[in-house]
Amino acid sequence: KIVERGLTDSVRFVNLYLDLPVLLEYLQLTDVYLFTSSDPNQAVSGTFVYALSCGCPIIATPIPHALELLNDNSGVIFDFKDSVQLANATNRLLSNKKLTSCMRIAGLQKTASTAWENSAIAYALLFNKKLDIKTSPVYSLPPLNTEHIKRMSRGFAMIQFSKGNRPDIKSGYTLDDNARALIALSQMYAERKDVSCETYIETYLNFICHCQ
Repeated sequence: KIVERGLTDSVRFVNLYLDLPVLLEYLQLTDVYLFTSSDPNQAVSGTFVYALSCGCPIIATPIPHALELLNDNSGVIFDFKDSVQLANATNRLLSNKKLTSCMRIAGLQKTASTAWENSAIAYALLFNKKLDIKTSPVYSLPPLNTEHIKRMSRGFAMIQFSKGNRPDIKSGYTLDDNARALIALSQMYAERKDVSCETYIETYLNFICHCQ
């Protein structure tokens, strides 16, 4: 069929079992991931969730795994063996970069809780609750990272909401968010003497004074 339709320059079959690092590299280069299982009894798919965690916009048949994780924000469900629905969904996503960008962010957010570090914490908290253990888990915390707070901040104040990791300018500014940002960066400055925090601390203080 590929030869008949003159698609040999556009289609490549990789008839190999890919090790995970190679598979993830393929997925990170993917514009749209098509999951086309025709078996309604297939409960889950490893490559499906890997694709979601790599930020791939997904078009999938309605296996339970896809129905659980996909919605209008993170992917498209089409009926088993319906090539017309598949073609329409593919064309819609490939022609709408804004939509696919939103799907990428939504997919990454959905899978964040399934990362091993977060799953381990969830299990530890569950065991503590069920076994009535009074001691709290000891966490190995990464270094503090203020990149998101700084990205959310403007010369006037810190923006209220974000869409994924992108500031939502339309949400405006609120006193409580800037007060919390002031507390967080003031504590960091007190511990680290991080001079990069000074400008932001001054910005939040000015906004709080402006609101009085």
